[in-house]
Amino acid sequence: MRSILDDRWVELVRQVQTSAPIDPCELGWEPETIVLTRDCDRRPHEAVYCERLIAAFPDANVVDRRDIPHNRVPVPGETASERIARGKTMLVLGAIRKPVSINRDPEARDGTLCAPYHAVHPTWFCFYDCEYCYLGGSPGVRFSPTVRVFTNQQDILESMARVLKGARETVSFYIGKVQDGTQLDPVANYSQSLAPFAMYNSLAHIVFLTKSHSIDRLTLALSEQYGDLTGDERGHIAVAWSINAEEITALFEHGCPPLEERLSAAREWARAGGEVRYNIMPLIPFEGWQASYEDLIRRAFGAAIPSRVTIGGICSYPGALGELRRRSRAGYLYGAGAAAGHGRRQRWPQETREEMYGLIKRAVSSVGPHTPVSLCLENRDVWCSVGLDPRQSNCTCVAGCCDLQGVS
Repeated sequence: MRSILDDRWVELVRQVQTSAPIDPCELGWEPETIVLTRDCDRRPHEAVYCERLIAAFPDANVVDRRDIPHNRVPVPGETASERIARGKTMLVLGAIRKPVSINRDPEARDGTLCAPYHAVHPTWFCFYDCEYCYLGGSPGVRFSPTVRVFTNQQDILESMARVLKGARETVSFYIGKVQDGTQLDPVANYSQSLAPFAMYNSLAHIVFLTKSHSIDRLTLALSEQYGDLTGDERGHIAVAWSINAEEITALFEHGCPPLEERLSAAREWARAGGEVRYNIMPLIPFEGWQASYEDLIRRAFGAAIPSRVTIGGICSYPGALGELRRRSRAGYLYGAGAAAGHGRRQRWPQETREEMYGLIKRAVSSVGPHTPVSLCLENRDVWCSVGLDPRQSNCTCVAGCCDLQGVS
């Protein structure tokens, strides 16, 4: 297939991969093992990129498995928990075959409302250890739960360019469906090509969902001078911070930056002129949750006024929840009251969800009356009972307003 990618983007990727600063200290994490897999060094600059990433972690054991794809790296362990723990010590370098995919929720036919968007995959999985992570029970992670960096960044831009070709309205790109959107950026530097590419395409809108405070590279991209482009001619970049009550952060979000560091990053991004969004999931009804979530909203809005807030409850499949109950000392808070709702995902009873959503909606209205609130992976009845209109959703994943009832 003939490339439609402009030479300047090919050259930008080459420069990023061969010379952009790599800062492993910013991660707060070091892999014990680095695994080279099929096509990780297909292009000369990708080979240099691999060498630079290996050099950034001199104590890691390097394993050459270029005979297998990135998603077939075996991870030892007798249980899923053991494999996930072991996989988070492994950095896999490989090439992703489908770097941009269209999100279609499999439970739409059961009443789950979810906006379509284009998920972008510069990395896969992450080294944070959030006990409620739904990815732990997903097919894409279950066999090989490793931290992955995809070296074929040129192909990612190529795929995005094909999506944008002929587009007549804004295209929503989203980094955060199967990874933390910025966690690995201090070493992988993918934002240094993705952000400029998006900003040079007026119909592109890209969202990075993250728990990280690593946004220096994105802030730099935002402040760069891109020729004589006006605001209307530029694409847009938003960063959505995943935040939760501090009690939940302490109990479940191991290895993640604390809430205050995330809010500080949001403040910095807003001061640089970036769009801030907040994602508050999963809402968990622990004792005293009302005051804690109200305090969360006050602190979040005190740091940066978001353009939108998306909220949601527990929405994991039974396998992931079962694993959570087995491995977590606080799993009873998350899984004990969950039952199947619409579709196969496990959810809190509807009245519990409605109570929590209603409180968050009122708390947001008190400090940001013009900030839209949307629900994630919910049905029409819950939207309406909380006083929200699913035909006018402003959820984190998309650029503008979306009619969820019109999504098939």
